[in-house]
Amino acid sequence: MKPTSFHVRDSLAGKPLSSAVRQCLDDPADAAKLLKSRRVQLNGNLCVDPSRTLRTGDVVKILPHPS
Repeated sequence: MKPTSFHVRDSLAGKPLSSAVRQCLDDPADAAKLLKSRRVQLNGNLCVDPSRTLRTGDVVKILPHPS
């Protein structure tokens, strides 16, 4: 899996991180696995909290390997 990153748009602002990760994956069930396996960064920092609320402009990055 290649690193994937995106900026949070207004449509995702106020939603949990897990929701945004699910939307960018082919298999939405993988979102929880990625968060638990330490493969998601929010604004350059590792984030394992699936309920973290997103803000417009936040940068979400999915890493190819655990951090």
